[in-house]
Amino acid sequence: MRGIRTYYCKSCKKCIDFKPNDEHICKCGYIFGKAVNISDGINMRNNKWSSQTKVEFNQTTMGQDIANRNKR
Repeated sequence: MRGIRTYYCKSCKKCIDFKPNDEHICKCGYIFGKAVNISDGINMRNNKWSSQTKVEFNQTTMGQDIANRNKR
């Protein structure tokens, strides 16, 4: 077919075909044609956690949490 490009993903070790208007992203997450760092897209001043002063994490499971809430 005309216009289809084939790229080889080194992490998957597979050849992937893309149509001209498709995003050139492999199923494993590799982006062809760009050098992308994960930190380039993260700005801690603008994300939803930036206004938080404290974040709490809990070790209970969903079932335990629901049971505790129903007891109240």
